[in-house]
Amino acid sequence: GYAQFAPQLDRALAGERVSFDAELPRGDEVRALRVTYVPERDAEGRVCGVFSMASDVTDIKRAEQWLRLVMESSPLGIAIRGLDRELLYANAAWYRVTGTAMVEDGTPEEPVVHPDDVAGVAADRQAAMSSAATVSREFRYVPADGTVVWVHGYMTRLERAGRVEGVLSMLQDITQRRLDAQLAARSAALARSNEELERFAYV
Repeated sequence: GYAQFAPQLDRALAGERVSFDAELPRGDEVRALRVTYVPERDAEGRVCGVFSMASDVTDIKRAEQWLRLVMESSPLGIAIRGLDRELLYANAAWYRVTGTAMVEDGTPEEPVVHPDDVAGVAADRQAAMSSAATVSREFRYVPADGTVVWVHGYMTRLERAGRVEGVLSMLQDITQRRLDAQLAARSAALARSNEELERFAYV
């Protein structure tokens, strides 16, 4: 209703340019508006009125909500870093896979890449920044509890209007898959060893 517009209008009448988002019921739905008030001044510089501009951004808001839902529901860890490697966004799965969390001041912990994999991950990031191709690698994180987490990571650069703005990373936890493969390999080796022992015993 009008209550959400009145304080903003008062600010504009006091001489301030104001931009804000509002919701307006229209029939059976609520439309999202992006509103701007610009003070109009007379020859002496006094505010004598307000120009009002409004855009219907309902579809944009809905698209943003769907994108946020997809990102937060994804089983893949998803992160976006800027050109200076600053973490701009990470979904819940990224924190879970990397074994990190938000610290008290609201900044994220930096995940610890296994020392043997640091150079390869850095090279992949550089390759992703300098090429439109997606690069991928299996590597390890070492969370604070000392366990080793194997991931399959993908990196691709993010561009807007032909300008590189950062890197999109996606991580899949493959620790269990690697453990299962190691167990299967050991079982196969044990079976071969038992067969050789049986042949030796027979001889």
